[in-house]
Amino acid sequence: MLLRATCLAIVVTGVCAATPAFAAGTTTDMTVTSKATSTFSGQPAVFRATVTPTAIGKTRISGTVTWTITGQNGSTVTCTTTNKFNASGVSVCKVGKALLLAAASPYDVTASYSGDANFAPVSNSLSYVVTPAVTHLRITYMGKPASGTSTTVVATINAGPGSTASTGDITFAIAASMSTKGVKPYCAGSNPVPSENNTQPLVNGVATCVLPVGWIALPAPTTAVKHPKARWTFTASYPGDGSFTAVTATRMGIATH
Repeated sequence: MLLRATCLAIVVTGVCAATPAFAAGTTTDMTVTSKATSTFSGQPAVFRATVTPTAIGKTRISGTVTWTITGQNGSTVTCTTTNKFNASGVSVCKVGKALLLAAASPYDVTASYSGDANFAPVSNSLSYVVTPAVTHLRITYMGKPASGTSTTVVATINAGPGSTASTGDITFAIAASMSTKGVKPYCAGSNPVPSENNTQPLVNGVATCVLPVGWIALPAPTTAVKHPKARWTFTASYPGDGSFTAVTATRMGIATH
């Protein structure tokens, strides 16, 4: 009976000894992952934080996870959406398009678990690289260029879903083989500069150049020249901004009466 009592004491002591350590906070570990370790400027991203262990006996983990995303230039990005930290020890941070840019790469993506009465706090991070997106430029115009009319030229940047994050100006070069005397083919503005090269700001990936009446003009038809024509050229150039590459596009055509 003495031996049995001694064994019982050992078992009880083992249970009691575990209780203070459990209450003080069980050691936890965390991993921060992403499906890809890099992406292009403006692309969305998904980050996942997993805390282990998630249970001791029947006691499940609780608490919160806070995400911090910081670029190498000090800029910060917040999760567009986050899934509530669950009993499986998982938190997901989704970053929408046009937020992660190469100009601020690499990003330090950190997840911090708050801990609770039974599980100790923990944090970990991931270095996320964003590279410049290859940019494409498309030129369109409102209404066919015609003699004696105003024309609106539109340059649109396309670099995937993040193209609206592109910054800077588009430089337009407008050429016409004929124009009204004294009128040069330039983008009109509040204070237009009579030059063939003009810069217009990008707004949500679009820059607009409004050409004044007379930028292209044809003489009246004659017996010798029944259908006079004039050539025009629209060129738009984007210098890039560190997150989106430089690009130039040109459209050419003929104007008639």
